Amino acid sequence: MQYLKKIIIANLITAIIVAILSHFVIALRVASISDFCFEMVIILWGIAVVSWRGGAFIRRANEMKVIRKNRQLPLVDAEQEKATQINHKGRVDYTSELVLFASGVPAAMVCIISALVHTYG
Repeated sequence: MQYLKKIIIANLITAIIVAILSHFVIALRVASISDFCFEMVIILWGIAVVSWRGGAFIRRANEMKVIRKNRQLPLVDAEQEKATQINHKGRVDYTSELVLFASGVPAAMVCIISALVHTYG
């Protein structure tokens, strides 16, 4: 239920931003509901991608596993081994990024459906 509130708030804030931008920026004028929803999806998913921290973390973790498996000679002392290990004190929280992604899904569906209705209707 708390995520639903966050999704609704994210959509409302994004809708207000798109409405303001379409009013003041000529290049972002909204001609249809499909355009409006497309701009919302771009903003929501763009912020989600930029704020997502998992890609680099997962990539480094996989590289460290390969390095540990491929190490043939134990030339690295214990201090360097401790320094190169990834710190797993807590799990990474992806809640805000997933909420932003989920917020874009209804707008994307409306965008696709309205484009199909406009094209074939």
